[in-house]
This record gives sequence, C-alpha cells and structure tokens, in this order.
Amino acid sequence: MKRPSCCSTFCFAMSPRSSCATRRASRIAAPGATGGLSARAHESACRRLLHVRAAPTVHFPRRLIRWYERHRRDLPWRRAGDAYTTWLAETMLQQTQVATVLRYYGPFLARFPTVEALASASLDDVLAHWAGLGYYARARNLHEAARRIVSDHRGRIPKTVKELSQLPGVGRYTAGAVASIAFGQPAPVVDGNVARVLARLFALRCDIKSAAGKAALWEQASRLLPRRGCGQFNQALMELGATVCLPSVPACDRCPVADCCRALADGLVNELPVRGAARPPRTVRMVALALSGGDRVLIRRRPAEGLWGGLWELPSAEIASRTDGRAAVAELLPASLRPFLRRFSRIGELTHRLTHRTVRFELYAGALNGGPPKGRLPADHRWLKLSRCHFPGPVRESGATGSLPARAPADQPPVAPTTRSRNGLLGLSSVQRKLLALAVSAC
Repeated sequence: MKRPSCCSTFCFAMSPRSSCATRRASRIAAPGATGGLSARAHESACRRLLHVRAAPTVHFPRRLIRWYERHRRDLPWRRAGDAYTTWLAETMLQQTQVATVLRYYGPFLARFPTVEALASASLDDVLAHWAGLGYYARARNLHEAARRIVSDHRGRIPKTVKELSQLPGVGRYTAGAVASIAFGQPAPVVDGNVARVLARLFALRCDIKSAAGKAALWEQASRLLPRRGCGQFNQALMELGATVCLPSVPACDRCPVADCCRALADGLVNELPVRGAARPPRTVRMVALALSGGDRVLIRRRPAEGLWGGLWELPSAEIASRTDGRAAVAELLPASLRPFLRRFSRIGELTHRLTHRTVRFELYAGALNGGPPKGRLPADHRWLKLSRCHFPGPVRESGATGSLPARAPADQPPVAPTTRSRNGLLGLSSVQRKLLALAVSAC
C-alpha cells in the first residue's frame, strides 16, 4: 500500500536510557499547574529528558494497553462491553461530551434495554428520551438500524465492519468501534481524540480534515493494531486522547508513550494537529408562534429531515433578515384557526447556539377565544395540555430574553425532557422547552 505523502515514520523505540528519562520527565509539573512551566517550556523540558530515535517497535500497543488497564475511567458502557451498549454509547458520544452522555445513557438504556426493545418502540418514544442530547438524526438512525437488525439479522448485531457499515447512521468509526470492542475484530478507529494522538505521534503535517490527512490517519491506525486485544487497544488510544493528549494543554509528562512521539521530539506538540480554518457559524433568523387555546398550546411536528428533525415544536419558520416577522408568523397559523384568533403580539427573543449556526428566535404569542375549537387540525399539528409540560427546573428571570427554565445540576440526571398527551410521549428539544417556558411566563 502506498503511504500518503504526509505520513511519518511508523513508531519509535526507547533508547537504553529512555526509561529513566521518562521517570524524570514524569516529575516535571504539568503546564498550568501551580509552580509548573509554560506549555512550551514544559514540552521542551520533557523533550530534553526523553531520548528518542526512529526505529519500529512492536511493544507500543502492549505498553498502551497496560497503561489503559491501570488508568481508564470507569464508564458504564465499558462495564457491559456487549455490542448493543457499545453501539449505543458510541452513537451518543458522536459530537457530544462524555459528561453529557453519562446523564442520558442510563435512562435511555433503562427504557430500551435491548435492540428488540428499541426496534419495537415508536419513533416518538425514542425521540422523547433523546430530547436534549442534540443531533437528532442519530436517534432516528439508531431506531431504524435497530429495526433492520431485528428484521434482517434476527436481532443479532452484525460482527463485521462491512455489515455494520450497512446500517443507518453507522460510519467507519462506529463500525470499527463495535467490531473491535464487542467482537474482537481487527478494525481500526479514528475519532477526534485518536486523530489528535496519531497526528502528534507521527508528526503529520497535513490538514487532518483533508482527504490526504484522513487517509494518513486511518493507515497509521491500521498499522498500529496488535494481533490480539484490538478492542482494548482502540479504547486505550481514545482514552489517551481524552485524558492525556489534550488539545490545548497536553500532559506529555503523564503520557505512557511519550518516547514514541515524533511531535514531542521535534517540538511540535502545540502546533499539531493541523486543521484548516473553521467556517464561522452562520446566523439564522426564525420566528415561533405560541398559540394558546384555554389551557392548551398548539405544537407541530418538524419534518423528519433537517434541523431538529422529527421533534415537536411551537410552529416555527426560518425567515430572511428583511422579512416582516409578524407577517411570517401569521402564515404559521392553520387556516381553520384564524377566525378564532383574539390577540397576537411579539413577546420576546431567544438566541440558541449550535455547532455551525446561531439561531435567533423571535417569539410571538397568540390566544384564541375560548378553548381549542372543534375541527380538524393539519396532520402534523396537535394541542398540548400545559399541565402536562415538564420543565427541567423552576422558571426564573433571565434578562432580555425573558423567563427561561433553570438548567438541571450537572451531577444529577436531567428531568425527562418530554411531555405527555393522550397519544403518548412527545419529544421537545431543549430550545423548544425554553421557548415554551418563555411563552408561559410572558402570558
């Protein structure tokens, strides 16, 4: 196989004195710690104490696994280690921090303990238990994949990367993680943490987001795989990136394979990995309508694809910067309800930041004469009884944006971000719960 031009030497062996040097380096205070060195000075000190020479070594995986077995975090999905919990955890962890996943993983697994339970549930139920975790396409794909596993694989999660990759929402990384961790298959993994470790380990000078950079990372990850213990090794690489080889302040003094690191030897730790310029988030203007009829509020299901796909919301629409918001909101009102509208006014604003966009909501409130009129609503609309709404904490004042629900403490599981109706569970995203709380407080 031809090596990408940005690849460096495969690995490095310790010189005869490097083990002693490693012990001396470990006594250097970490950058940023009390009495410690600056990041650059810390890196330089570690580099002087470590004797590094280019030479292939077969001991790298064994050393990393040994370190992992002693220092790994106690995470619930690691205790189980089966294919279903591994797949669920890896899906939740995509673009989401471990601390956040820990709050949702347990309740979700309790509701859907097996792939059969997940497959037999309604999409509404799945989205309701996912609500607040974000990136809702993951939940839709997880649900559809579970159904295919039951229908096409007799409820058994596939073992190979090829078969796993054919499931909705399962990419190369997730397939490799499940295949190696749950089934011991020799499959590499490259996520954000592993990419950072490999870019520094081999001093890859190309943009890791480019096609050449991705090819280099996957090739090096494949080359590092041991003959046995691939799952443990992959988890060790991920753990190293998550706890030691950090983005801004890497703890090189605590790295079990620092003597193998080309970036440390060349003084490039703080310059790697190379990333292309990130696109600034674009600003999106949206209007939302809180229409009440007695003790009920009108909600609408969003389209299955796109932002917040498949979740329920106060009727909303994206509009151009010069569009009249009031006129746009009037178009959100179903025609069958327009004769009953009593009043209609703007009550506040809410800014919601996502990874690639900033959404600025303008919230309008309207009220009908009496309760909801008898008649047929559009199929994707329904009335939600306000007494069934469940907010994650007391409503409090929050400056110019109006009243918002307080966030749940980080050390407590979130209050189920759902509402109940006669038709079962309804999922509301975190921003919709905030908008609803703002409307309730203002009216």
